[in-house]
Amino acid sequence: MLHRPFIFFGPWILALALGVGFLYALPPFLIKAAVEEEGRFFVLPNLNHLSDDTLYYFPRAREIYDGHSPVDMHFSDYKDTAWFIFPLLPQVVTAGFIWLNAGDVGAAVIGLIFVFGIINFLCFYAVGRVVLRSRLWAVLLASISTMTHAALRIPEAFYDKGVALDIVANMIPILRRPAGELSLVRIDDPLLTMPLYLISFLLLHRFWQRPDTRRALAFGAALGVLTYVYFYYWVMILAIALIAFLYALAMGCRNGSYAGLKPWGTCAAVFGLFFVPHIVNFFLFRSLPGAADYIARKGVETGWGFRTSVYPDYLFYAALGTAAFFLLRRRRPDASEPTVSFSFVAVLLAAMVLLWNTQAIIGFNMEPFHWWKTFAPLLLILTSVVVKEASDRWIYGDGSRRVLYTAMVLLCIFIFAKKTLNAAAFIRPAPDVVRSYSLLASLEKSYEWIRNNLPPEATIISHSLGTSLDLTIYTSANPFFAHPLNTLAPTAMLEKRFAEAHNIMGASADDMTARISGPPFAVPADICPEPCAYDPDRMRDRTAFSFEYRPHETLYAALFNPRLTFDSMRKVSSAPIPPERIRAMREHYDAYRMEPDAFPEHTYLYIGPREQLLSRGRVPAYPEFTVVFANEDVRILRVR
Repeated sequence: MLHRPFIFFGPWILALALGVGFLYALPPFLIKAAVEEEGRFFVLPNLNHLSDDTLYYFPRAREIYDGHSPVDMHFSDYKDTAWFIFPLLPQVVTAGFIWLNAGDVGAAVIGLIFVFGIINFLCFYAVGRVVLRSRLWAVLLASISTMTHAALRIPEAFYDKGVALDIVANMIPILRRPAGELSLVRIDDPLLTMPLYLISFLLLHRFWQRPDTRRALAFGAALGVLTYVYFYYWVMILAIALIAFLYALAMGCRNGSYAGLKPWGTCAAVFGLFFVPHIVNFFLFRSLPGAADYIARKGVETGWGFRTSVYPDYLFYAALGTAAFFLLRRRRPDASEPTVSFSFVAVLLAAMVLLWNTQAIIGFNMEPFHWWKTFAPLLLILTSVVVKEASDRWIYGDGSRRVLYTAMVLLCIFIFAKKTLNAAAFIRPAPDVVRSYSLLASLEKSYEWIRNNLPPEATIISHSLGTSLDLTIYTSANPFFAHPLNTLAPTAMLEKRFAEAHNIMGASADDMTARISGPPFAVPADICPEPCAYDPDRMRDRTAFSFEYRPHETLYAALFNPRLTFDSMRKVSSAPIPPERIRAMREHYDAYRMEPDAFPEHTYLYIGPREQLLSRGRVPAYPEFTVVFANEDVRILRVR
C-alpha cells in the first residue's frame, strides 16, 4: 500500500514547491522585463544561456510546433522520414508550451521553468519521503537537489574541488553569485526529464520491495515511457531492473521457488508494448542513407576493456556500499527495518559499474561522460539514505535530535534565502546581463518578416551558425547551413553546403578554414579582437559569436572528439580536423559557382551583422537578386 505522504502533499510542501517554481522562474522573468523595457527582444534559450537547448532541443520543439516530426530542420528530403531521433516526449511538451504562448519562445521557457521547477521539487520530495520516511529529510533532499548542483554534479566533485565548493556555496546566502538559470533549468534534460527518472526509480524500488502484479504494471509502464524521455536515464533504470531480475532469479534458484518471477514477466510485457514504436522508429532511422554518419557525429566510444579513469567513482561506490553493508543489513535499535535494503543499494552500484564498462561487453559505449550526470541524483539519494540511517542509529537523546533537526531546518532556510537573494539581484539586472539575453531588434524584425511573408519551408542561405539556429527556433524556414545534429544528411553533404555557403556569402577559403581548423572558440583577432570590435550593445556577447569558430558545433559534432577514444573522457574535447577533409572543402569552394536555378523554389539570402563579420564585410551585393526585406542591419534577397 502506498504511504500517505507519497500520494498526499500537505499545504506546506505544496507551498515550498510553489516557492521553488517562483525562484526558478523569477530571474528570467525579471530579465525579460528589463530587456523589453529597453526596447530589445528577449531571447532564451541562446548561446550564452542554455546553449544546448539552443543547439539541439528547441529546434526540435519548433519542428513539432510547425507540424513535422523532429528529425531534420534543414533538408526537405529528410523531413518526416522517421518519427524522432532524440527522445520525443520532452520535445512534445516544449512544443505544447510554445503553442500555449502563441509562438513566444521566451515566454514558453519561463512557463516550463516555473511548472517543472515545482514538479521536480515534488518528485524529489516523494522519493525522499518513501526512502527516508521523514518529511524533514525529504524536504532537505528536495531543497538540495533542486536549488544546488548536487543532483547533477556530485561525481564531478570527485575530480574538481571547485565543483564541491560550488555546491556548498549554493547553500550560503552571503556568497553572492547571481545566476539567471538555476541548477535543473536546462531543457530538455534535466528540467523535463528528471521527474520521470525519479518516478521510475521510485516505482522500481517499490517493485523491488514487493513484486506483485500491480507494481509490475506501474513500473513496466514507467520504464516504457522513459524510453521516450532520455536515453541515459532509461538505460540506467533498465540496467538496474535487469540486475535486480538476475538477483531475483538467483534467489529463486536457491530457494527452489520461482513464483516470485511471474511479476517480472508482467513487467516485461508491459514494457514491450511501449517499446514496439521505438523499435519501428529505429529501423526507419537505420534505413536512411545518412544514419551511419549521424551516429558517428553523435558520438560513440569504441574499444574493449575495463574503464580505469573513473577510479574515484569506483572508490565512492565502494565506500557507499561498505557503509550500506554495515547500516542497512541490521534492524534499527527500535527493531524497525531500514527503508532501503543493502541488496537494493548493491544492485544500483553494480549497475553503475556495468554501464561505465558496457564497451567491455559489446565493444562500444554511447558518450560515456553522460553517465556522471545520470548517476548523480541516485548517488545523492543513496548517500542521503546512508546518512539518515547513521543518524537514526547513532544520535541518541531528545536534545541531540533537536540539534540535528534545527540544523536541517536552518540549512533549508539558508538554501531558500540564497535563491531568494539570487532572484532579487535581477530586479535591476546589470547592462551586460540584459545584453546577454537580448537579440538585436533589427534581427527580430527580420525573423518576424520571415514568419509572416515566406512559405513555411523556405530555404534561407547564411554561413552563420547563430543565424541558422535562430531561424530554426524563431521561424519555420529551413536554414541552408545545417547544424550536424539537426539533420540526417550525410556528413559529406554538410561539408559541401558549408563550403558553398561561404562562397556565396563572400567569405574567403581561408576564412572558411579558420572556422574548423583552429582551436575551439578562437575567433580571429582582426574579426573580433579583445574586446570584441563589433558593438556589444548591438549583438549578443562574444561567447555566443565564438561558437561560430567551434568545429564541434559548426560541422562535425563529436565525429573527431578525442574524448571518445576508449577511456579518454577526461581529455580535451577537441582534435584537429583531418587535413584531407579541409582540402576537399577548399577544392569544392574553389570550384563552386552559384547557379540560382540549382536551388529549390523559395530560396533566399540572409545578410545580417554576423554574416558581415564572418565575411569581413565582403558579402557580395548581388544586384541580380531582388531585395525583399531591408532594415538598418539586415537584407534578405530572393534567389529563386
